[in-house]
Amino acid sequence: MDLNEVLLKSTHMASQQITEEAVYLCTGNLLPKDIEQISYWLLNEQYSESFKRINDMKTRKGLALVDIVREVTMFVFKIKIPPAVRVQLVNDLADIEVIRIKERRLNFRAPNILNEQFEKEGNLERL
Repeated sequence: MDLNEVLLKSTHMASQQITEEAVYLCTGNLLPKDIEQISYWLLNEQYSESFKRINDMKTRKGLALVDIVREVTMFVFKIKIPPAVRVQLVNDLADIEVIRIKERRLNFRAPNILNEQFEKEGNLERL
């Protein structure tokens, strides 16, 4: 059994009909129409409104921010927009990725830092 057969069988088990949308949902990939919609919001809506809409879609469909950033970045290179706008968008998307990585590192390090501080203060013996 090759990978295509596995994908089709998995899609069929998860959905009654094998459609393009069902395959995307089965593999956990963003639908092309979702990428286009998110890109439209980013390019045409106020920041607060596009943030709200993207966050709602992310929650409703179980999307990951890393997947959204990756797919929108690739989409930005496919559409016809002025080079200056493209550069700004890619920079903004890169900033989102940097912030996400820093938050992940901070969340990973925070318990260790707290434990070290706790031990320095001698609070470990009190427990």
